[in-house]
Amino acid sequence: MARRDPGTGSVYQRKDGSWVAQFDGKYRYAKTKQEAKKKLRHLLQQADEVKPSNITVGTILADYLQSAKTNLKPRTVQRYQAIIENHLKPALGRVKLHTLTAIEIENVYAHKLDEGLSASTVQVIHAVLSAAIKRAVRLQLVQTNVCRDVQRPKIQRDEVEVSTLPKWLQSSQRPSTTV
Repeated sequence: MARRDPGTGSVYQRKDGSWVAQFDGKYRYAKTKQEAKKKLRHLLQQADEVKPSNITVGTILADYLQSAKTNLKPRTVQRYQAIIENHLKPALGRVKLHTLTAIEIENVYAHKLDEGLSASTVQVIHAVLSAAIKRAVRLQLVQTNVCRDVQRPKIQRDEVEVSTLPKWLQSSQRPSTTV
C-alpha cells in the first residue's frame, strides 16, 4: 500500500468499528467514514487558516510594539518606534515572515552601516527585530527565529588609558597645603 502525501491527514477505522480522522497529532472520532472525512476536512481547513503565509515582517513589528508598550519605558517605546518606522519597515516591512532569511537581514545591516549608522544603532535594530520575531515564534506564527543565525556588527571601543595614581601623586612635588 502506498503512503499518503505528508500534510494530507488520514482516516481509518478502529477495531471497535469507530472511525478516526487524524492530522498533525490531532484526532477526531466519528461513527461513520463520511463523518470522519468531514472532520478531517475541518482539521485541514483550520491548519490552512493558521499558516503565516500572509503575515509580513511589518505586521509582526507593529504587533510587537503594541504588545511591548506596557512593559517598556516611554522613551524606549519612542526609540523602538523610530527604529521600526525609519529602518526596519522600509527595508523588510513587505517581506513575508516565513520567507525571511538571515542573509537578507545581514544585507540590511551592512547597508545600514554603509549609510553611516553606528554599529551600536544596528545592534538596537537587531534587538527590536529579534524580539518581534521571538514573539512570533512564541505565538506559533513561524517555527524559528532567523535572527539567531545573523552575525551582528561588533562595536569598536577605544582603549582608555587608566592611571592607578592620582595626578598630583604622579608628579614629584606635592601641592602645598596652607592653612
